[in-house]
Amino acid sequence: MAMDNALAALPENLRSLAARGQLKTFAPGAVLIRENEIGEGLFLVLSGRLRVFANSVADGREVVYGHCEVGDYVGEMSLDGGPRTASVAAETEALCACIDRAALLEHLREYPQFGLELLTKVLRRVRQTTANLKALARGLD
Repeated sequence: MAMDNALAALPENLRSLAARGQLKTFAPGAVLIRENEIGEGLFLVLSGRLRVFANSVADGREVVYGHCEVGDYVGEMSLDGGPRTASVAAETEALCACIDRAALLEHLREYPQFGLELLTKVLRRVRQTTANLKALARGLD
């Protein structure tokens, strides 16, 4: 009953979100999200660890933005219908709830506070990106 334990560890609003999605297991190295592809949904991590990254066009190196673990979700940056801004791969075997746009909208009607959580997460990413760009610009002076 590892699944029940994974769900029990989540706050109630994330348990409800997970229940609206399709469960999918990803092997280590499997790519869930590819940078620049169009996507419409979220992946809620129920077990395992994911790596969020991008590849440099100039030299092919990988830039790691961060990691996601149980209770984290990824994919929200393309909810506007635009291309994905990063790739996401499983570092370990991972179980995720894959939530499509319609299920997410349903969830937001039932848990409107989740909209603020989602917005807060996106704003934190924008702030971090801005800080990173400022640091990069200082290094070019």
